[in-house]
Amino acid sequence: MPYFSVTCPCRKPAPGMLRQAAQDLDLALSESWMIGDSACDISAGRRAGTRTALIGSQSDAAVTPNVHRVTIADALYHVLDTLESTVTAGSRTARTGGYSSDSPS
Repeated sequence: MPYFSVTCPCRKPAPGMLRQAAQDLDLALSESWMIGDSACDISAGRRAGTRTALIGSQSDAAVTPNVHRVTIADALYHVLDTLESTVTAGSRTARTGGYSSDSPS
């Protein structure tokens, strides 16, 4: 398909889509997470400067995410735990709703 063979900064693994979203939504990419199930997702997140979480039962030797979890729920628990730790370290109080994860970091 010729349309999909064109290189575009908005298509993963290029970080253009993430950078545009960060600009539009006034987000700090260094404080953001890219969660995905492919090497392209992790590469895009790395290139954009986000932390990354790979979802799935198998790791991918082509990429090194910040965290690898089997399920999206486990990945989200990790992200929320990380955010809670950041807020607590900043001497602010956060209401977390009591989530937890038994998965190792």
